[in-house]
Amino acid sequence: MGLINITVSRLNLSLIAFLALAGCEKYDVGGKFYYPVAENLRSQWIGSSIENFEKRFGPPIDKSTSGKISAAKWEVYKQYLGQRRYEYVAAGTGTLRVFHPGGLETANCKITVSSTNGTITAIRVRSDMEIDSKSLCESHFAK
Repeated sequence: MGLINITVSRLNLSLIAFLALAGCEKYDVGGKFYYPVAENLRSQWIGSSIENFEKRFGPPIDKSTSGKISAAKWEVYKQYLGQRRYEYVAAGTGTLRVFHPGGLETANCKITVSSTNGTITAIRVRSDMEIDSKSLCESHFAK
């Protein structure tokens, strides 16, 4: 009985996690941190002033400083109208076919920007999703 409950719980958690991300494609594949999007943002922002970045996108949700080096985090959420579709979800050793009726869905983007002496030195994309085949991070944080 305990094994059945554990299996059902895992199935429910997998289904909930999938439904939360439905409609958006994540760039994270196999633990990679969104390399193409991050490279595009780096090429636009590295060497720029962190003050200009903050003026354009508002204050970060979190900021830490150690000496002359700072790291700041930004999050962006965007709602969009998702399409009707069928998707397959891993469920134990098999798969489930899940219908999504479409409707209002939410995509997110999370980035960390590092700076030294007020100049941007690195950008790392932590989470990103596509809306209409476009990266939310890249479209929002582009220069």
